[in-house]
Amino acid sequence: MNIRRGILAGLVPIALGPTLAATALPADGSGDAGAPKQIGVAVAGDSLSAAPESWLHQLDDPGIVAVGGFQRSGYTSGQVLDEITAVPDADVLVVMLGTNDLKRGVADADTGRNIERIVEKVGAPHVLISFIPPSDATDWNPGHHDLQRGGIVENRTLTAVAAEHGWMVADPFAPIRSFRNGYAAGTTTDGIHPTATVDTGVAERMTLYIRQAHLAAAGARPDLRSEPARLARRAAEAGGSACEQAAALPAIPALPFRPAGPCSVPGAWPAR
Repeated sequence: MNIRRGILAGLVPIALGPTLAATALPADGSGDAGAPKQIGVAVAGDSLSAAPESWLHQLDDPGIVAVGGFQRSGYTSGQVLDEITAVPDADVLVVMLGTNDLKRGVADADTGRNIERIVEKVGAPHVLISFIPPSDATDWNPGHHDLQRGGIVENRTLTAVAAEHGWMVADPFAPIRSFRNGYAAGTTTDGIHPTATVDTGVAERMTLYIRQAHLAAAGARPDLRSEPARLARRAAEAGGSACEQAAALPAIPALPFRPAGPCSVPGAWPAR
């Protein structure tokens, strides 16, 4: 992997609430004046992480090192689950899966269960669930799947899974996501993947998210980590539409986030 030095100081992720400025974080990940401590990152992903120009291959922080996981173009969450193994050196597991599940008609609930089992197999102490990117495909064959609308539901599912377990969730694609979950003009060439230039920005945002998952989640009290699971169950038991349940989800530890805004947009979040 080509790891270049330095990160974009002061980058603030869009539409995800408070974040930590890059300049406020220790460059070596140690948090003190002791020996440098790199953050080991495992990644469970598809082509969004496996491609040579992907965010994973553009990470630009000497304090973060890739230590394993499994990434393969075209793979669903179930296929990655079959291949991935434990990563003892991983401090943070990044999961960026779901696009190929949509293409093949995998049920959202099955995607969620596959991700839970991936997390169990890898064994990293901190988990970062990434939203899948936008899509311009509204009639994907075979199956005639609407990946644009389906991606909204998929990301809602990812939020629910993360909330249930107290994992961190982030949307590194927020700056290029249009109103209807399509790509902003000029940010994709095939309607499925972001351009290499866009992935440079994704890498910069993922750098901060990984550091937040490692530093903030490591310092969270056990009672705070369990609170999202309790509140998520309460939201599900309260019933209502899927949108209402998503809006009732608790804030994820270290990165407050609720998908409440899109619920007020007619048609943006399916009712069921």
